[in-house]
Amino acid sequence: MRRERRKTVERKQVILEIISQKQPIKTMDLFREVCARLGQADKLSQSTFFYYLNELEQAGVVEKTALGWRINRHGLLHLQRVNYLNNLLGGQRLIYSELADVFCAFEDQWLETGLSQISSNVAEEVICQFFIQATLNFLRTHFEFDEELKPDLFRFFESFVRSVGQVVWVGYHASAEIVGARNLWGLVNKVMDGEVPLDRLSTFMYYGLIPFGLGKTFAWDAETLAFIRVLWRVGFFGKLVISLVNQDVERVKKIYSSIDKFPREDELEKISTILRQYFEWLRGLEATIVIPISAKFLTSIPGRVTLNKFEAWLRALREGRLDHRLRFFMKGAQLLEKLIAQLKRLEPQELKATPLEVLEQTHPELWQTLMEPIDPQEDWILEDLFEYHPRGREIRFYEELLEEIRLRSETNLKNEK
Repeated sequence: MRRERRKTVERKQVILEIISQKQPIKTMDLFREVCARLGQADKLSQSTFFYYLNELEQAGVVEKTALGWRINRHGLLHLQRVNYLNNLLGGQRLIYSELADVFCAFEDQWLETGLSQISSNVAEEVICQFFIQATLNFLRTHFEFDEELKPDLFRFFESFVRSVGQVVWVGYHASAEIVGARNLWGLVNKVMDGEVPLDRLSTFMYYGLIPFGLGKTFAWDAETLAFIRVLWRVGFFGKLVISLVNQDVERVKKIYSSIDKFPREDELEKISTILRQYFEWLRGLEATIVIPISAKFLTSIPGRVTLNKFEAWLRALREGRLDHRLRFFMKGAQLLEKLIAQLKRLEPQELKATPLEVLEQTHPELWQTLMEPIDPQEDWILEDLFEYHPRGREIRFYEELLEEIRLRSETNLKNEK
């Protein structure tokens, strides 16, 4: 039963992927595409295909138009559609975050207004950071699928940075406000030093550019101009410029320092080519972010942060990247031995279920041990493991941790000999 459900989910995923990539698409064209994608190993009958398609339509995920099937974007705005996708994708492609747009109704209008503003601010930051990471990925992988072009990646990077720089510089010239920068690098420096607000870079790229820069490049492309307007509103362009600078300060400084006037007509053509390719790629990206909001989720955040730090520390220990700290671990090993002995003196049910606050009163010596760090250079302590780790109340967990420290110490001693 589980295997059949997995097959159903995978097939529906293929249908959704093809519709999203080629929408609108005719029914039989969609069927042929799905069969080709699944291959001979997973033959799909027409009747089963229509059954899947009908389920997706009934759920409001896809809709049929005169031109063919497409993603039902209006339906996906509803919470039940998001829940349906969450169930369909099985967590494979969803990004869980502490940030989200919140759909809810309040009798308290002040509270609703305040929450809407918070959600809007959060959404803008998420959008901005998403596209910055996408841009960096674009620069790293643009020639990934053509081995012969890989040596040109740096030239592509330089052309891209120069293109972004020229658009910013054109915007700076077109703006009425003078900030006293001799060239683009001087302007970026002023932003980094706090003399000019960061959002000024975004404004320079968006306003006053016609007939130059983004305005000229996308003058006849209303969709891309609308997309660029959103990127400007969330402050993307200014943060992108600074992000590129931080990738390689000296290299970008050399490029930006050479931009101190309007680009020539042939340079504008180069800008047009590289930026069109870039924005077309960005516009093709989609992401679904699902945020669970509950008391349990919110109170678990500190624990998850702590456990991430502990897991990173444990990996570093096993890989020998903490060998320089081993002299600190002698105390940590002794501490674990002490904790194990104290835990063994507890009744099984007491160890399993007694709240930490109660243990503090009934077993103060145990509580004092839990307040100690295994590694004094880390900001988590034994109490964090006891409280948050899934195995935090298992004696065997601490015995295994002690074994890891001893094994690393022994390996280190052998290497010294």
